[in-house]
Amino acid sequence: MIMDFEFHFTPEQDEFRKEVKAFLNEHGKMPESLGKLGLEEEDMTREQFEWAKEFRRKLGNKGWYFPTWPAEYGGGGLSSAHEMIINEELSHYDIPGGAGTVRLSAPGLMVWGTEEQKQRFLKPLLQGEANNWQLWTEPDHGSDLAAVETRAIRDGDEFVVNGTKTFISGSFGPPDYFWMLAVTDPDAPRHRNLGAFFFPGDLPGITIQRLDMMVRGSQNMVYLDNVRVPQEYLIGEETNGWQVMQATAEVEHGGAGSIDTEDTLTPVLVDFIKEKGTSHAGKNALMKMYLSEKTNRLIGMRTYWMGQNGKDMTYEGSQNSLVKKMHVWKTGIGTLEVAGPHALLYETAGGKTELAQRNSESTHAGGSPEVQKLIIARRIGLSRTKEKAHVSYVGVNKES
Repeated sequence: MIMDFEFHFTPEQDEFRKEVKAFLNEHGKMPESLGKLGLEEEDMTREQFEWAKEFRRKLGNKGWYFPTWPAEYGGGGLSSAHEMIINEELSHYDIPGGAGTVRLSAPGLMVWGTEEQKQRFLKPLLQGEANNWQLWTEPDHGSDLAAVETRAIRDGDEFVVNGTKTFISGSFGPPDYFWMLAVTDPDAPRHRNLGAFFFPGDLPGITIQRLDMMVRGSQNMVYLDNVRVPQEYLIGEETNGWQVMQATAEVEHGGAGSIDTEDTLTPVLVDFIKEKGTSHAGKNALMKMYLSEKTNRLIGMRTYWMGQNGKDMTYEGSQNSLVKKMHVWKTGIGTLEVAGPHALLYETAGGKTELAQRNSESTHAGGSPEVQKLIIARRIGLSRTKEKAHVSYVGVNKES
């Protein structure tokens, strides 16, 4: 018996696909005058960035930026099948990035924001009208996020923020908003001493310095020097920021799953082999990469399905994240086995093998593999307490 891993759509959904195709044919092609889009976000020009911002607005106006999120907050109110169709069609176009970490901050605002905050902050994000950067990691604190030292000390109806955040993803700052975790009560115990803030990126006292990275381009240092943040930008209670941020962390740890589309690396490696050849070990490595990519896709889709349908989750998000991180690492090793020294040249496969080499050293974002293993262990009961996934929000499948 042959197992069918492909997705099949209804006639109504096929008609929706035609609508998406027509929209993207009209709005999804970046003008040739803006130049060719590079492989990495750091290669993006300001003009390409601005074009992408306008495209996201158009996508948001259709409700297609966050298709399965509620329409009253700027989403599309659609099913997961519709979101899959949108993502599949988007994968055929070169759309610049630069939206920051909108998909990470939105769950925290959805779960913990007041109704006024959802209308004021969440809705513009889901409609593509605004973007944000996530201010979590600090020079001395990354994986141990609860140990952050940036302080936000209350002064009347404002919080005075001082500290430094590093390895912050985002292009062409400042963003419209920052999503920040900071100490609000230095004397309170761990996990009960933090506040979560969603505040404008242009407040006085903020300095942004670009970081020149070997991997994961478009990273920044953000310095906060006596930044006065009004209380209206506090999300949740003053000292439950750790709990608020878990809604974001759950997604960053893979809990939203993923709709992975086309594998773009394997086909160019096949072309490379046809032209230059490779060893038997290289052919075996390519097959292992191909199988890893398919496994990665299935686990991502399984986790996506669970999230969209409100299934109880424990280890599945971190398992999804761990599999993806290990796939990135295996891809770096595999491309080197297939292409040999050619894998290190930007001229090979349009630069994709060289990028795979550098990316293979970047598995820390959103929690290192070791962090993901620790979370999995805790959630399958290999610790003092057996944990469930934290409360988050990833949209709802309207067909369920």
